[in-house]
Formats: sequence, structure tokens, C-alpha cells
Amino acid sequence: MQKVAGLTHKSPVVGVGSKVTIEINGELQEWEIVDIGKSDVVKGKISCNAPLSKLLLGAKTGDKIKAKLMGSDVTAVIKKVSSTKNILAVLVFLSLALPLIIFAQEFKASAFSLLVQESGPETGTFFEVKESEYLQVKLESSEAVSLTLKALPGMIILDTEVAPLGATSAVFKLYGLEPNKTYYKYQDSYKNEAVFVSDENGSYSWLQDLVEPHHVWFQEIKSTAFITEDTVLTEDLTESVEISASNVTLDCAGHRITGSGTGFGIYLNNKVGVTIKNCEVSSFSIGIESYQSSEVTFENNDLFSNAVGLHALSDRRDKILNNHVSGNTESGMLLASNVLDSQVSDNLIQSNGSVGLHLSGQGNIVERNTISNNGTIGLSLFNFNNKVLENAITQNGEYGILLQHAQQNAISKNNVSQNNKYGIRFFCSGGNMVFLNNFIGHQQNFAFSVGIGCSTPPPNILNSLEQLTYEYQNQNFTNFLGNHWSDYPGFDSDNDGLGELPYLAGDNYPLIQPIENYTILSPGESPKTPVLIVPGIVGTELWNEGEYIWINLEKMFLDIDDNFLTENLGLDEDGNSLQNIEAKKVIERILRIPRLSINIFEELRLDLENKSNYSLDLNLFFFPYDWRLDLYSAKDLLKQKIDDIKLQTGSQKVDVIAHSMGGLLTKAYIETYGEDSIDKLIFIGTPHLGAPKAGKVLLKGDRFNIPWLDSTRIEELAVNIPSLHQLLPGPTYFSEFQGYIKPFSFLGNPGFYDYQQTKDFFINDKNKNSLMFQKAESFFGKNLHNFDFSGIDIYNITGCKTPTQSAYQFALFGEIGKIGYSSGDGTVPMASSQYSPGAKSYFVRNGNHAELPSTDGVRELILGILDQKTPALSGNISESSEFCNFKGKTLTWRSPIEVHIYSQGRHSGPIEGGLENSIPSVDYEMIDGEKFIFLPIDDGQEYTVEAYGEADATFDLLISDIDSGNTINTSVFNDIPVSPDTNIAFDVSENSDNSFINYKYSSSSEFVDINASVNLNGSQSEDLTPPLTQAELIGQPGLNGWFLSNVTLTLNVTDENSGILTTKYSLDNGQTFNDYSVPLQLSIEGTATILYYSVDKAGNNENIQSLNVKIDKSSPEISVVYDLNQDKFVFNATDNLDPKPTINCTNKQCLGTDEGGNQVAITFDSIDKKAGNKLSLKSIAYNDNPPILPPENSFNVKFREKQEELLDFDQFVEIKKQEKIRVNYQKKKSQSVVVSRLLGEKPVKTTYPGLKLLQLATKQGNINLEIY
Repeated sequence: MQKVAGLTHKSPVVGVGSKVTIEINGELQEWEIVDIGKSDVVKGKISCNAPLSKLLLGAKTGDKIKAKLMGSDVTAVIKKVSSTKNILAVLVFLSLALPLIIFAQEFKASAFSLLVQESGPETGTFFEVKESEYLQVKLESSEAVSLTLKALPGMIILDTEVAPLGATSAVFKLYGLEPNKTYYKYQDSYKNEAVFVSDENGSYSWLQDLVEPHHVWFQEIKSTAFITEDTVLTEDLTESVEISASNVTLDCAGHRITGSGTGFGIYLNNKVGVTIKNCEVSSFSIGIESYQSSEVTFENNDLFSNAVGLHALSDRRDKILNNHVSGNTESGMLLASNVLDSQVSDNLIQSNGSVGLHLSGQGNIVERNTISNNGTIGLSLFNFNNKVLENAITQNGEYGILLQHAQQNAISKNNVSQNNKYGIRFFCSGGNMVFLNNFIGHQQNFAFSVGIGCSTPPPNILNSLEQLTYEYQNQNFTNFLGNHWSDYPGFDSDNDGLGELPYLAGDNYPLIQPIENYTILSPGESPKTPVLIVPGIVGTELWNEGEYIWINLEKMFLDIDDNFLTENLGLDEDGNSLQNIEAKKVIERILRIPRLSINIFEELRLDLENKSNYSLDLNLFFFPYDWRLDLYSAKDLLKQKIDDIKLQTGSQKVDVIAHSMGGLLTKAYIETYGEDSIDKLIFIGTPHLGAPKAGKVLLKGDRFNIPWLDSTRIEELAVNIPSLHQLLPGPTYFSEFQGYIKPFSFLGNPGFYDYQQTKDFFINDKNKNSLMFQKAESFFGKNLHNFDFSGIDIYNITGCKTPTQSAYQFALFGEIGKIGYSSGDGTVPMASSQYSPGAKSYFVRNGNHAELPSTDGVRELILGILDQKTPALSGNISESSEFCNFKGKTLTWRSPIEVHIYSQGRHSGPIEGGLENSIPSVDYEMIDGEKFIFLPIDDGQEYTVEAYGEADATFDLLISDIDSGNTINTSVFNDIPVSPDTNIAFDVSENSDNSFINYKYSSSSEFVDINASVNLNGSQSEDLTPPLTQAELIGQPGLNGWFLSNVTLTLNVTDENSGILTTKYSLDNGQTFNDYSVPLQLSIEGTATILYYSVDKAGNNENIQSLNVKIDKSSPEISVVYDLNQDKFVFNATDNLDPKPTINCTNKQCLGTDEGGNQVAITFDSIDKKAGNKLSLKSIAYNDNPPILPPENSFNVKFREKQEELLDFDQFVEIKKQEKIRVNYQKKKSQSVVVSRLLGEKPVKTTYPGLKLLQLATKQGNINLEIY
């Protein structure tokens, strides 16, 4: 049942409660009259169902509709059809009984939506458009998806997003089509066509890709022609046109493109640089549709009799110029889904059914358009930072200007008049600046409302932000100016053109006359251009869920390992934050502790406020941002901030002070959004070409001058921080200056890696994140260091003369062995910071990177630049870099030593739980236990160095003189013994003699002077490659690495640079090392281990080498026994070193060989008899020596057995004229009786239990006898 309010008629039979049946194109609709008005023509409420909506919107102005009212036939003619959320239709019924009836829909702002009814963008599996003028559409998905669903005359459109839960596709089912009807489905292009017939229920299913976003639409008629190159029409077309290439022009030359009530007249998707001009487009669902395109020009087109004239979704930087958009049944222009930075100028938008121009986006300009006679709204405005200037918005059905959820837009110099209800209405909108407009002849010139669920917006500003000088009635005045309101009831007693009382809406300076009566001459007091300060890396507070994380000094102090940093600030491998981090305030100062405080911006801000009359958050602003993320994501936030400042202050431009990485961020903003919004740009310490120290942070972390910050946590975070990688030196740094990574090489000085080698080093050798280097390379590819800033006043402030880490030389085991320095600000080398083509350059002597903005002299320079005064340069600032050369001394300690530096009451060195560095310009770095210290000396600085032993060991100390980055000479103290009680002290100054140090080994010893082991020149000082020692062995070689003689060991040493200082060796497994001077003679048999190494004059210790020397000068010996089990003589070989020498025997000889290759050979005779055997040894020979003939000898054995049981066993050996020995085994007594007799002596008898065997063996050419 449809209900109609306000039906007025002259028939007495129709009244309140009457039911009215209307037949439209053969379909009957039943309405109930709920109210009767007092005039013949009234506006009332109607809620039409889908079939009626479809029929009405399918009809055209002038169509006649037949209807029955209470049984009476009437004819209705459509006088006007237009729509917002519900139908707005004006029907004039021609009938004697009902001569005039008008139906209309009253619009409610709180319920407003665009002509295209949308269910999204929403996420889920079910979507519905309930109140479409075209169809009631439903969509089901088999997977959770995110999409926008729309329905309009002749078309259904849906925009899909990437699936939120990772699905790659889903089955979609669409309801609400006409049953059994042919439709055409298109995706992204008319080229991607699918033809289908809806089922009997009016539904259709298909498989939808969700890997990437898609623009999908359905229409009833097939299209289309395709444009791929510049085209000029020579005749009219009756089909859709798709522009399927970028950078082409379609010139219709006045020809018409006519449709059949469905589809797009001209369509383009994701194209760049297209021009569409001189076209007449009519009778389509949408005359021109541009989807996610950019830099498109629409010029001099006539768009009429479509549902929508021009529809641009998510476009950027378009130009919409001099078009005539009229008579479209829904809306004239719909610029939706966050259109950015586009221009809408000099268009005639009139007589469209609902909205003349709807704009949802940011950074757009709407100017000099005529928007009139549209059904409901002249201009509908959503979102932020748009400008509406000099438009004529008149005679629209309900609203002149309607702002919904709109903030910080500028509306000025518009003539808004004779719109039926409201001149300007704000719904959930605030912070907009509205001044110098006419609001004339409305039921309400101004209205404001806040809907349910809408947070209270900030107040709108209804007057100029600064005083203006203006002429009114031939007199000049200076004041703030508001708007002209035709219903203003006040008066102007002083004839300055301004009302004495505020206008009810909140305009404190209402104009008595229309704005045409006021001539703006000039600003009264010229307002300052607002200043925006953009900090660098680590320069903004970061919070997580209300918890202060960076830079929480208290928590860093209490959390020994600072693990809370990685827990909260970690990023994934793609550089996305793992936590919902909020960037809050810019950090102006760190550590309010004397001599440790780091004053970044505080002193600068105070000077800007106190000396140049800036006011924080009025015309002086900071830009906080999440410094961890990709700079190209932060640039969009920077644009928002700049636009906010411009809107708040009314200024067209902003002055930017960009510190450190903030300069790169500002460049990224300008590269994307242009330079129009920036007047002056002041770079301070910006690494235009990158900073090598960013590479060190990747490798070893950094403390960022915070004493108790654990640098290891920073190293862990750094691996996935995109912005840090974008701070690395890019290719131009390498070509303009040099590389910064020097690898280790045994072949002398290898030179620095080039850009590609450096990238490979980080990724392959150091296992860093390759995705981050891809982001960095993309950033470098923008070529921002050579960007043309010709439209901006550029100033570049460079710190110099402070020693700045610029190169890292790696040692044998991949550790940093030496740090190279150049002139800079302690973080950014001057070679990078000064590279700013086209800028006015200034150099700051002894500038410290973090504190450059607040440095004395720099503050005054910045204030002078901002105030457009010629700055007076203090003594530490120059336009020339001549005073940037620097001198100093580096101390490199390789040791278990704690090192402290003192100067003028300040300290640099370890403190409890951290590292303090409060001495200006001193660089103190601890990496893997080694200390790298730079002490400037060219301004008369004097330092006391104190060091204390931490363990029993030795230390190396290298003291080098540096002049402008070049090493002049180096004193090397090598392998100095150290204990936990060791004290070392010496002074450093420009005149100090550092060829000796004061040294005390222990508490019980006295201080003594130790001279340097060697002094090196500059090139020798660059030596980080240890010497190479090779051992040479001379002796008689045997087998398996053995020597068969004494061995001479010679140690041969080479060094490619500084030369050999000493070579040492040890024969006691390293307990003591001796100086090597002459070859060593090795004679002891066995295996000897020799340890040795060399040290070069640069103090590079070779890794200790180990050598095993095996000497075996003795041959094996052979023994023989009689084996009763084998019933024969058995031979064995024995050796003093080889436990298992080999032996090979024949019937007459045996050969024994040990591992080293020594041999013994014997010959013998043997006789085998029953129950007895005899052997006689004939000769013995060792290695290649002549055989030895032993004395005549015999070895006899006899035995007696019974049933294989040994009863008696006699063994007898006689060596003629030397010795006799007999062994008799007695079974009954189970004993062996041994009788031996040497020549000339009495026999000796010995009894042994059990069976004993007699063995004959060789020994150094003789024969030995043994019992066992």
C-alpha cells in the first residue's frame, strides 16, 4: 500500500482515507490519501514501490499516463521527474474531475544520499539496494567481500575490492532482474562482455575474481565502439564509446552520441591524459563515465537527457571546463568516491532532475559555474579542502548549497539566490570558511543540523580570517568581512557596509549590501605566510594504544634491553606496522639535563613566537608523522596538513622548514602534488643524496644521542623500516662523492663498492630485507635530488666541519675495522646535504645535525628568510664552504678497554647502562667491543684520555691525525698487555705528541711511557689487511706427511701495505710466543704443533695459524714366535710411533713398514719337522741401508701331543758365542722352566707358572730375546 500526503483535488468523492488506484502503462497502483491540502497544488509525501519507481523513471517529461481514481479515468502528463533518495515527481493530471494534482517528495537532509542508491562500500556476504528508482537489487556472495552496489535507470553497477579475508574469487548471485530477459555484463571494459539470460526468478550467478578491484556493470542493450588513438567524429553515433588508451583525444566536432536509455555514452577506466571535447551525449544511463582515471579534460560537451550527465569516480587532477549539462533525469554531474585535485570551471549545469553538481573529494576547485533550476540541490559537497568560488547557484528546487560531512572547505564570492528552501545548509559539517557570498531570497538562507550518530563538528567560520581593506560607497574601510544575507534584520549605523549585530547563523560581520557593492582593495595588515615545520626521522612521538613508546626516556632507562621498542614499533617484511601506532607530537627537545639536552626545535619555536610574532597552531604549525613508514605514504598526510593550514589561515601558500628526512618527505610531496602551495622552502641538514650512517644503523643500530638507548633494538627495528632505507645513499651519491662500504681483501686496498655492489652486500652478505631495498630504489628513481623547484624560494642550510661518519672499512671476519670521516653535521656528510641545485646555500660551522634548527645563528637566519629580510650572518654561518675543512685525531681501540674522554668539564664514554657523549663534535662509537673515537682539534680543543683494563689480555691502539678526511699519519701501539688493574692516560690536542702513552699495568706497578710500536704514513694508515705468513718445511719426506729426518721450519711473511712489524711462534700450544728471527730446527720424533702469526705495522694481527710437523727417523722392528695353534713361526712388526705397522712375509723373508714409510727387511731359513721346527735369521736391513748379518743363530721348537693335547713343549734359541736360552713347558706341573746362559756366565734357571713363549726380535740390527 502506497501512502500519499498532500493530495489536493476538487472531486467531492475523494477525501482523507480514500484509496486511489492509478494505472500506469497497464500496471495498477493503489494509494491511500492521508492528507488534503488547502490549495490546488501542494507538495506531499510519497513512498513508491519498485515497479512504480521503475515505470516513472523509465518515462520522460511529457509522457502521458492513464490512471483510475475512485473508478474515474484520468490522464496524467509528466511535467517533471527527478530523484534523490526517493522519487521526486510532478505529474499534472488532465481530467474534468481532477483537473490538477501534483505529487512531490519532500527531501530530508538527514536521510540524503546520491541519486545512485548504494549498499556500500560494505563488507559481508549479502548486499541490498532497497530504495532504488530503478530496481530493488540484492546480491549474495559465497565469500566475505567488500563492494559497492548501485542501481540506476537502465543499469546495475558494482565495484568490487580485494577480498578482506584473502579469497581469490567468489560466486555472486544477483536478484532483482526481469525474469527470462537477456542482459549484457561488462567488467572494467566493454571489451570484457558476457551475455546471459536471467532465470525465471530474475536472478543470475557468476564467478567473480577478487584478486584485484573491478568495475562491473549490467545493461540491457549491447554496445560499443572503441577509441585507441586521437579521433575526430565525422558523423553521429548511436552506440557507446569506450576510450581504451591513455593520452588520446576524442573530438566529437559537435556530433551527437545517442543511446537507448542504458549504459554509458562515453566510458574510460584507469586512463591518463584523455581529452573529451565538443560532444553531444544523450539518452544513456550515464552520459560520460570516468572511473579511477587521472588528468582527464572534459571540455565544451553537451550532456542532456541521460539519467546522469557526467559521473567521475576516484579520478584525480581532472579538468571539467565549459560543459553544458542539462535535462538529465537524475543528476547533472556526480564527482564521487574521493575525486582529488580537480578543476570544475565555467560550466552550465541546469534543469537536471535532482542534483546539479555533487562533489565528494579533496583539493578540488569549483569556480565560475552556473548551477540553476535543478530539481533538488544546486551544489552538494562532501569531504575536505575544496574551494567553491564565484559560482551562480540559483533557482534550484530545494537547496542552493548543501554540505554533508564536509569540513575545511572554502566557499567565497558565490551568488546563491532564489533557491526554493535553503541558501546554504550544513549537515554534520564544520570548520568550513564561508565569506563574501550572497545568500538572497530563500525560505531560510542558512540552516545547520547534526544527525544521529554524527559527532559534533567544529564551528564553521562565516567571515574572513584577516582584516581586509575595501571600498564601500566611495569610502575605504578595513575590517573583517562576512556574507550578505537577504533576511538580515540589522542595521548599519556607521555606513561601513557591515551590520552592527551578528547574523543569527554566526556571521559577526554581515554585509548590508550584496557583495557587488564592495571592492576589495588590499589586506589591512598583511598576514604572515603560515610556517610548517617538518621533522626528520625519529622526530615524532609514537604511541600505541594510549601508551607512550617513542621517545619514552623513562622506560628506556628502566628497561635494560629496551625490548618494549621492538614489541611496539616492529614492522613486517613489507614495511607495515604490526601495531596501531599513532603519531602525536613533534619532539622539540630531548633530555632536559645540562650538557645532555638535545634542543631540536624548541629554541627555534620560541624565537618564531617571541621575535617574529608567530603563534603556535594559528600560523605556526608542526607536522607529526610516523617516521618509520614509506615516505611516499606520508606525503599524502603532508598534503592534508598543508591544505588544512591554508584553509584555516586563508593563505594560498605555506612556508616549510624541513629538517633532515623531512626535506625528502617535502620533496616527495612536491613531486606528487606540485609546488603551488609552498612559498619558501628551507632545508636544514637534509640528506639530499643520502647518508652512509643510515647503512651503519642497518648493520649495527644507533643510540641517537640517547645515553641509555640500546642500539641493538634499533638494529632489529631498522631491517623493516622503509624510510631508513630511503635515507641510504642513492646512485647519485656514488657518482658525486664516493662509495661508503670498503670490503676486506687479502690483495691490498680493494676500493669502495659501487651502488649495486653495496646493495648486494646488504642483501646477500648481511641478509637484509630485499623488499626494503626495492622501496628505496623506487624512491631514488624519483630523482628528487634534481627536482626543478623554480616556482619556490629554496634555501639550503648545511652543517659542516663536524666529523661525520662517511665510510666503513671491513676487516677479516666481516666486522667494521675502520670508520672514515668527512666534513658534515655529524650525521649527514656535507657532500650530500649541500647538493640542492637552485637553492640559496648557507653553511653552518660545527653544526650538529639534531640541533641545527635551534643553533645560534641558524635561528636568526631562518627568521630573516621568513621575514623577507636580508639575513645578517653570524660568525658560524657563511655562504661559502671554505671554512668547512676539519682536523682531528681518531683513536681506534681493539681491546677489552674502557675508554673515557674529558674536555672542559664534559665527558664522552661509558656510563652505567649506556654511553654518554656530551663533548661537542666528538664522535664516539662502540661496535662489537671496539671503540672508534674522533676528537676535533682545529679550534684549540684539548682532551684528556683515560682508559682502564677490563680483562687479562692485550690491546691495540691506533692514533691517527686526520685532515679533511685524509689520514696523515698513525701511531700504532700493538699487543700491549692489559689486566683489570691497567690504567692508561694521555692528552690529545693539535700540538700533542701521541707517539707515546702513559701506561700502568697493575696497581703494584708504576706509570711508564710506552712508545708506539711503529709510526705509519697516510697510505699505510689505511691498511686493514693483516699480513700473510706461510710456513716452509725442509727435510726428507716420507709417507702420509711424515718426515724421515730432522726438519727445518722457515716462516715467510708478506704484507701489501704497511709492512711487517713482527712474527711470533709457539712450541707449547700457545702458552708462550717467541719472536721469530731465524729458521727453526726440529729434531724430536713424533708430532709437534707449531703456532705462528704475524702483525703488520698498522697493527693488523694475522689470525693464529697452526702447523703439525711429524718426524719419524726410526724404522720398525720384526719379532718372531712359534704359534702352537698355527703350528708355525709367526712374524710381527713393531714401531715406536706407529701402533700398527704393516708386515709382509714369504718363505724366506719379511718386510715391515710404518706409516711414515720407514722399512725393515729380514731374511731367514726355516725347517719344518714332525713335532718340531727350526728357524735361523740370516740378515737385517733398514730402509735403503746395506743389510746387517747377525751372529749365527737358531730357533728350535719341539713339542709332544696326545690326542691333540699338549704334553710337552721345548723352545731353544742359541746365538753363537753370545747367549743360549731354553724354555721347557711341563704339562703335569703346568709350569715353564726357563734356563738361560750368557757366554762366560753360569746358567740361570727361572720357573714361571703356565705356558711361556720365547720371542726373537730385531733391535737396531741386533737380535733380542724375550720371554712373555
